[in-house]
Amino acid sequence: MVRAPATSRRRAGQDPGVQRATCLVGAVVVAAGGRAAVGGQPAQRSLDLLWHTLHQATDPGPVRWCPGPALRMLQVQDLTRWNDAAGRSPEEVRGLLDAAIGRLTRELQLGGRGQAAASAALSLTGSSSRP
Repeated sequence: MVRAPATSRRRAGQDPGVQRATCLVGAVVVAAGGRAAVGGQPAQRSLDLLWHTLHQATDPGPVRWCPGPALRMLQVQDLTRWNDAAGRSPEEVRGLLDAAIGRLTRELQLGGRGQAAASAALSLTGSSSRP
């Protein structure tokens, strides 16, 4: 999803001086199948994985795949604020996505209770084979 930064009231594409930005959460939802799929496991688990990767980078424990609805909403809002922060570069966002894929790969290799949730998130990475 491409949109103008929150600080601009002009629509992206109308003014060549408006910097275009990408909505991380929106991109995850679109990759999962759009608005109809927002409550499905691929979208939800992918958002769980991104938040965990962003805030628990040094935590060797498994991803918390099933936070309660209120906590998940706070985490989605937190991801949105992080993504929309002034000066956030596309490289930083890609770095988070790469780190999340790496964490997902490690979790799948370890197996265990989070494997089904990890598999749901894996469907959004575009990879059809498991490590």
